Amino acid sequence: MLHFNTMGKLRLALGALFVASLYVASCSKPVDTSATSQYIGVWNGTTSCGEGLGGWTAKAPIYANGRKGAFSFSVNAYDSTIYVGGGLANTDFWNYNPATNAWSQQANIPGVLRFRSYATGFGIDDRGYMVCGADSGFYKNDLWQYDPSTNTWNPKAAFPGKPRIKAFSFVDRGIAYVGGGIDTGGAELTDFYAYYPGNDQWIQRPDVPRSVVSPFSFSINKRGYISCGSQNGTEDTATFCFDSSANVWTRVAGFPGHPRQGGASFAVHNLGYCGLGSYLGTTAFEDFYYYNPPLNKWSKQGDYPGRFNASPMYGVAHNKGYVGMGSNGTSSLYTYWYEFTPPSNSAHFTISAGTNNYTVIMAYSVGKDSCQIDVNLTGTVSSTNIGKEAFSIGTHNVVDRCGRNYSVTGSGSLNGDVITITTVSSSSLGTSACTFTGRR
Repeated sequence: MLHFNTMGKLRLALGALFVASLYVASCSKPVDTSATSQYIGVWNGTTSCGEGLGGWTAKAPIYANGRKGAFSFSVNAYDSTIYVGGGLANTDFWNYNPATNAWSQQANIPGVLRFRSYATGFGIDDRGYMVCGADSGFYKNDLWQYDPSTNTWNPKAAFPGKPRIKAFSFVDRGIAYVGGGIDTGGAELTDFYAYYPGNDQWIQRPDVPRSVVSPFSFSINKRGYISCGSQNGTEDTATFCFDSSANVWTRVAGFPGHPRQGGASFAVHNLGYCGLGSYLGTTAFEDFYYYNPPLNKWSKQGDYPGRFNASPMYGVAHNKGYVGMGSNGTSSLYTYWYEFTPPSNSAHFTISAGTNNYTVIMAYSVGKDSCQIDVNLTGTVSSTNIGKEAFSIGTHNVVDRCGRNYSVTGSGSLNGDVITITTVSSSSLGTSACTFTGRR
């Protein structure tokens, strides 16, 4: 008889009936339980249970002038802070520390005559990078690396494509991907490149399916996403996914809001958050949405509180998003800075196998209230279902942190490379349902 162990952490709204289904897709090969010790993989997922809306909190505004067309990046491997610099008429460079809610000025942006606008920023490990952009009307293709430990900038291998502004970037497993934008002659671009910081090398990848300028961009689980922007000369809502392992682009569900470009985008808890931006250069937006890749679904998030905003700055630190600055789409420049705390609806789990047994460690949380349930679940695989590895989870009686009693049980199956887990938690105080979805 096989044994299946599941360890989890549940946060349930008071008096909820919790139903969760977790789907994990495509291991590289079927599980072989004759091996004595296998590491099968780590997946991350999300759940709609207790999904709710994340919250916005006003933070210290940048001490310098308001700005748009700046660049930003996060250096989470070094100090978990966010860096913002440049923009129209600006060469200064600033660091925001969420722990102290304070801004500090850093070494000015290099390689400029007057200012650097509409450059692209990204962070890899303990370094930040600035690439392309315009300097007083001259378009650039240079790449600079920022070392926060020494507060210095160092030149790196130039971007191999045409000089440009308003390109996009995302980072996947220590590799930066940069593409799109608009060149000196006003042509929208489709070319797309990968930057490997270890050997300071650029390699061209398949073109973006459409030319794209100032789209949303983020990465989740070995895939990069771009959405909206000006596409083939028209602002659009089409969304595309780049699978770096397969080296291919795929179209996915389109952004549900109005077409736009120049918004804010980031990924937290395996959801991609996108919002703000402008349409036709004049109409600015305040709405926000999030994309769930395994479900290929967009949902509405609470509006941004810092007014309608085009060309804002943004970043992620300590699993929170930060958005601010930008403009009203015409003349006003903002100094506002807001922190976004996402709802705790994520999942993270590891699967391994030994001789005739499986072990799953699954940590997940849903809801935002203080009545939290902590429970360890143990399941047994029926010997009559070898091949499908169907298993049941016996009833566990637990007490949440508000003193309420819950009964937790469940079931699931492991069929080749696909695992499904369903757990049920119930009390006398009401019911709700949700679904876990994950992907390796």
